[in-house]
Amino acid sequence: MSLGRSGSSTSARPAASCRRGLLAVVCLVALLAAGATPAGGASGNGLVLKTKNGGPVSAGAPITLAIEVGPEGEGFSCGQELGGTVAVNGKPKDKVTFPSGELHGSCTSETTKFKWSAALATIELSSKGKIILRARATAKLIEPTGSCTYEVKKISGPMPIPGQLSFSFGATGKLNKPLSQGTCEEKTLRFTFSVVLTKTETKEVLET
Repeated sequence: MSLGRSGSSTSARPAASCRRGLLAVVCLVALLAAGATPAGGASGNGLVLKTKNGGPVSAGAPITLAIEVGPEGEGFSCGQELGGTVAVNGKPKDKVTFPSGELHGSCTSETTKFKWSAALATIELSSKGKIILRARATAKLIEPTGSCTYEVKKISGPMPIPGQLSFSFGATGKLNKPLSQGTCEEKTLRFTFSVVLTKTETKEVLET
């Protein structure tokens, strides 16, 4: 009898141990899966554009871009609003397109008149936290000593994930000598781009 009980007990231990080991593995896999999901609007490898109360924005939804541009650190900027459409949402690189992408702005400080323009086709929003404006901007500063024109060929910067799509970033312009007059000491100049993306129908700021 004693040997029978001992044999029975011995055979049960590995089974219980296996059950405990399997449970640990299942728990570990669940924890790893939960940890692999990014916070905020990034789901897996995709970025979800959404509104606070309305959930994800569907492809084809009208979007309004409000954009202002100004020389970095000068304390003034100007811009306009432009209508676009969500072309891609929920992917590693979401896109908002602008059929009529003509942008421009004009403003004046105490001593400087500032003008800028750009032809914007697409805004790309990356799940890695980067915004790219597919456009080239021309910025002109007019002062008593002359006018200096800069071209901004790469307009991109960091964006918040999670967070609202209402933020600013900097881009560098290079002096275009043929389009400039007078003395232009700065061969490159930094410009601040401030953008706000809203759902046109509800005026809600988009979030990631």
